Amino acid sequence: MPNCTLLVPRCPYETRLLRALLDKPHSRLELDQSIGTVNSPEYVRRFRRRGLNIVMRRVTGLNRDGKPIWWGIYHIDDADKGRVLDALGGATNG
Repeated sequence: MPNCTLLVPRCPYETRLLRALLDKPHSRLELDQSIGTVNSPEYVRRFRRRGLNIVMRRVTGLNRDGKPIWWGIYHIDDADKGRVLDALGGATNG
């Protein structure tokens, strides 16, 4: 298993992001609310650059005006969940 030290959170936003994504998949809006920022894709990008496989699945739907749109649902790849747990010290609560 690759070293998890690169995944150790460097700020509270990163800790909350990892915990949220371990709990369940989230949209960008849900992540913004969960981690307390309006720029969650930046924190996703940071972890991706550090080697974490955060996957985005496109979901289609309609906006309030009935126009077709899509949005992303983020989740941590199953193969990386153990690394994230190790980086968080095995705890996901708090």
